[in-house]
Amino acid sequence: MSDSLANAAGKGLTITLKDKEYRLSVLTIDDLAEFESYLASQKLRNILAIAEGMAWEEKKQLITVIAQSPIGDTEIASAMSSMSGVRFLLYRALMKNKDVELEKMGEIVDLSNFNEAMEIINNIGGETIASPPPIEEVETKA
Repeated sequence: MSDSLANAAGKGLTITLKDKEYRLSVLTIDDLAEFESYLASQKLRNILAIAEGMAWEEKKQLITVIAQSPIGDTEIASAMSSMSGVRFLLYRALMKNKDVELEKMGEIVDLSNFNEAMEIINNIGGETIASPPPIEEVETKA
């Protein structure tokens, strides 16, 4: 990964993946909120697949418990380095390119360039802070 990518965090730039150039946007709070929603829907989808043979009342209780369980920082951080997490976040960073679709991200990222894609995500805002500093320690500019 070039120094220019690390230095461009927060600015957006052009990257090359699989011999094609893409305009890369910085991840915003909206992108990360979409990621959180994506994780919640994936979690629910997985639970529903497991609960397929359950009676409706049991399934309803399970859905209620899952829906009331927020996705924690540890789960988000872990998901950010997973294949599906990198795929989704890179899609969000590339989605302003007209030919980029979530379902076709496998044409852009595969095992040969997965580590590069993960590094891109980390450099454009995908890194997480395990424990943010207490509010009183955060400096504000007047």
